[in-house]
Amino acid sequence: YNIAEFKDDIPRFSAGNPLRIAGNRLPDNAEWLIQAGVTVEPFPWLVANLSARYLSERFTNFINTEETGGYTVLNAYLDIGDEFAIGPLKNVRARLNVDNLTDEDYLGTITTSVTGLATFRPGPPRTFQFTLSTDF
Repeated sequence: YNIAEFKDDIPRFSAGNPLRIAGNRLPDNAEWLIQAGVTVEPFPWLVANLSARYLSERFTNFINTEETGGYTVLNAYLDIGDEFAIGPLKNVRARLNVDNLTDEDYLGTITTSVTGLATFRPGPPRTFQFTLSTDF
């Protein structure tokens, strides 16, 4: 749980009046951020994990008149290997990561400016990564 607010207004030299933001929430700063995960190891050679990240609504400007919705992203991985050997290769391991398992559309980052409009960076779509590692 996080409340981050501006302490003071911002002087505006071009308009002659301050930008009244004291007490407003900081842009791109969620009130709630919750992360949780579960890891199971049913066999010595198999590890599986599922994690979730929730981010609540965020304001997109300094004056708190625009906001974007919250989101939940699920990630998972499967890790296989435990002293497997294939010829000269020892401790052969394979890992599969899946980020954004449900292919959620969300805004990952919001960049704001006093003099301009906010810019948004979308979060990545569902992404697969496969890693094979070994000792030799």
